[in-house]
Amino acid sequence: MRLTEQRSRAQERRAELALTAQGGAAVVAELEAPVREHPVREESWRLLALALYDAGRQGDALAALRRAREVLTDELGLNADSGRSGRLGARHCGRS
Repeated sequence: MRLTEQRSRAQERRAELALTAQGGAAVVAELEAPVREHPVREESWRLLALALYDAGRQGDALAALRRAREVLTDELGLNADSGRSGRLGARHCGRS
C-alpha cells in the first residue's frame, strides 16, 4: 500500500507541475483517471478542479468540487463543512 501512496503523490505532483507549466487544458484528462481510481484522494480532486477552472470550464470545476464533497461524505463519512475536507473549496478559491 505504501507504493500505491507514493505513486499517487508522484502523479499529483507531476500534474501540479504540468498545470503550472502548460495550463489546465493540458492536464484535465491526465487528472480524471486518478480521481476515478482513488476517489477519496482530496488532492487529486483539488487539482482536477483547478485544471478545469484554468481551462475555462468553471461549471465543470464546481461540479468536480461538489462530486468530491459527495464522495468524501459517502465513502469516509466526512462533513465537508468542517475540518480537512473543507480545504477543497478554500484552496480552490485561493484561500489556504
